[in-house]
Amino acid sequence: MRHLLLMLLLISMSSMKCLMLISRSFVPLRTSGISSSRRYLTTTILIVGKKTGGEKFISDGCTEYEKRLQPTMNVVTHFLKDDKQLVDAVKSHSITKGGVILAMDESGTQHTSRSFSDMLFKSFEAGGSHVTCVVGAFGGLPPEIKNNYQLISLSKMTWTHQMARLLLLEQIYRASEIKKGSAYHKD
Repeated sequence: MRHLLLMLLLISMSSMKCLMLISRSFVPLRTSGISSSRRYLTTTILIVGKKTGGEKFISDGCTEYEKRLQPTMNVVTHFLKDDKQLVDAVKSHSITKGGVILAMDESGTQHTSRSFSDMLFKSFEAGGSHVTCVVGAFGGLPPEIKNNYQLISLSKMTWTHQMARLLLLEQIYRASEIKKGSAYHKD
């Protein structure tokens, strides 16, 4: 409506001076304090465990990387109670959200940071700008996930699921910085 009124007003004005005044006063619309610009990439992390579980430094690190990723993409983390909820959430995301599902498992494919960046952004392209990353509980991923989705290894070492989340967020951030060509990643 605002744009329509602006166009009508512009059509009816004959003076260039009035046009300059209007263009200076036009302010982009804002909704609930959030800019109208959108981040079109979305990463969903499905993880078994409690949000408050683990060490504070891990939680602080996750918060920091989520904050750094805000200008680039939406990052949403869902904490689930057990493997059954994880399997149900993965099935639900594959149906409702679409996108590519990447399951974190030590037996998965290992990547360099550059190859992870390439793989992640190809997954965004293939998945309609949505990627879901799955992190299992202390016992690893349930067979329903491990046998049906692409497995990615963050390391051959075993990590707590909270530490795996922190490593994953850092690598997603690094991948976005590699894609931008920033100086964050050094080969």
